[in-house]
Amino acid sequence: MQNINNQVNWQIWYTSSNDRALDFIKNFKSNYKELKDKADFTPRFVTWSCVGCDSEFKKKECLSGGKYCAMNHQGGYVEGKDILMEDLREYCLHKLSKEDGKPEDWWNYMQYVHSMCYEEINEECSKLGHKNIGRDY
Repeated sequence: MQNINNQVNWQIWYTSSNDRALDFIKNFKSNYKELKDKADFTPRFVTWSCVGCDSEFKKKECLSGGKYCAMNHQGGYVEGKDILMEDLREYCLHKLSKEDGKPEDWWNYMQYVHSMCYEEINEECSKLGHKNIGRDY
């Protein structure tokens, strides 16, 4: 297939609880600045289905009755549903930032969230991240 825009289309699959992927995103920001007109980037999020899991598990680790699940492999008190909600916030922010012609907002948000909120993935920290980049929540 011919690329008529002369752009590279690339994706990264991750979750907001994956410290290695977040390190990559944090470190790749400077490269993105150089490539932004030559590369079309889309974040993708890893989930898994567990509709057959017990209701207590689905309540903590899943959304949509077990259709979308995530687990915090780092331990601690962050639940899978919190990870999924942050993944959704990141996806929506990326989409809106791209539509607004300000894709750097997503990269700046990711840097903030990775450094300030990693141990506490929640709505409040996301609101602070949005405020930090000058966007409404």
